[in-house]
Amino acid sequence: MYCSNQITHTIKQGDTFYLLAKHYHTTADKLMALNPDKDPYNLQIDDTLIICPGPTYPNHAIPPIGIIPTPPIHPVPPIGINPYPRPPIQPQPPIATLPPVHPVPPIATFPPVRPQPIPPISGHPCPSLPIRPVPPIGSIPPDNDCDIIIIMREAWKKLAFWTRMIMVSIINRLNDRPAIMERFIQNAYDISTIFSNRFSNKQRQLDEMLKEHLTIGVELLLMLSEGRSAPANRLNEEWYLSADRLARFFSELSQAYPADTTKHHIHNMMDTIKEQATKRMLGHYGSEVEAFDRGALKIQQMADYFANGML
Repeated sequence: MYCSNQITHTIKQGDTFYLLAKHYHTTADKLMALNPDKDPYNLQIDDTLIICPGPTYPNHAIPPIGIIPTPPIHPVPPIGINPYPRPPIQPQPPIATLPPVHPVPPIATFPPVRPQPIPPISGHPCPSLPIRPVPPIGSIPPDNDCDIIIIMREAWKKLAFWTRMIMVSIINRLNDRPAIMERFIQNAYDISTIFSNRFSNKQRQLDEMLKEHLTIGVELLLMLSEGRSAPANRLNEEWYLSADRLARFFSELSQAYPADTTKHHIHNMMDTIKEQATKRMLGHYGSEVEAFDRGALKIQQMADYFANGML
């Protein structure tokens, strides 16, 4: 990948690919392409990254806390002398006592899922969906409303499944995280492709927005699992802002997706994901399974909501 203004960045406490991409006006995908040997979900402090800042990045911008430019090159000291000693590691507060984030509830102590009822879906052309093979994503016949509903449900159901898979991988520190992450992010393309059958000119933008939302959620979960409360709180707010941007995008896409109703559906899904993650980190596995079942129902209701808007 050619870059005329390539720079290096020394990784500091709290750095993530998402936050670095945002600071340098680029994308997490480009950072991964330039640094194929780095695990984006296990960055090592004092390691270096190659970065190609975006065209809108100011050359002399003041970096925010946690993002420090590469220090000037000094003469190499004798072996055994470290001119940049690491500061002592400060203990992090336990996950269950993270400070509250407003207006979003604290991650690990959020209240029960909001009890507002989800508006019922009416007018489906096939209230009793037949059991039959699911058509491949991207091959929906424009005049087959039942297939749209079936494929929409299938895509969101897979998102729920792979969300749980990446959650388990991160919290339990499994070695399958890179492979699971790649498949998890693929859900953004699968879902945006379904909408392309009605809104083809918006497919790429929706794909990017969904990828951003999923990536923030993963980095938030990673920070929580490591007990890093400060970046976790910052990412938590970013996650909700990303959801609100998605809701506005859908409301501009079609009158069938009012912003408030769409945000309600997305937030409901996020509530159950946070509940599942918290139960697993606390070791309450029975409650975690119950939360997953509730989330599966909510995600199907959201799938029907989006499908109904395409009929």
